[in-house]
Amino acid sequence: MVILEPDARVRAVTTQGQAAGTFVGELSRNLFLFKSFSLTMAATHIARTLNQDSTAAMIRLGIPFLLMSTFAGAAAMQARAILAGRDPRDMSDPKFWSAAFAQGGGLGIYGDMVSTAFTRTGQSPLAVIAGPVGGAIEDVTRLTSGQVRRAFEGQDTRLAADRLIFDRIQSLIDPDYQQSFRRLEQRAQKDFGQRFWFGPGDTYPERAPDLGAVWQ
Repeated sequence: MVILEPDARVRAVTTQGQAAGTFVGELSRNLFLFKSFSLTMAATHIARTLNQDSTAAMIRLGIPFLLMSTFAGAAAMQARAILAGRDPRDMSDPKFWSAAFAQGGGLGIYGDMVSTAFTRTGQSPLAVIAGPVGGAIEDVTRLTSGQVRRAFEGQDTRLAADRLIFDRIQSLIDPDYQQSFRRLEQRAQKDFGQRFWFGPGDTYPERAPDLGAVWQ
């Protein structure tokens, strides 16, 4: 219960009981790639909560689990924002806590789907359901010179590499790169009320992260 490890039930779902190398086996492994943690969470803590003998017992187990997983999701979201060069999100916004609830795993595998919706990656619902391989295929099909930045918007990369390497590559191959950088900033502001402390195309940070943005 403490250390989440995929058990036989989870492996039966993620592999459909088929060996690696078979069509069904490889298809199911792709569909459930990086989703075994959520499935394991659902099969252990969530199932344990729902299997209690009384409603009172379910509440006693369920509320602390949901609260702590939501707080963990909130901390992860704020850390990822800062590491991506953005100010932390406003935690007084109810949408932030909805996203934190999904991010923290409180919804199990459904939380992954909801969390993906909140990240606004630009991928189609079919690509999200198809797993990382399906998403990569969709990105490649849209990878024209004017869409390089947009194809990767919303995905986390290491900040220094993003600014010093990928932004430089973007400026060389995308004639619309300045507008692409501005679109990133405008989208962060529109969707989440965030500004960049180390913005796209910048060689060095303009300032430190605005930690005061946590509560506005």
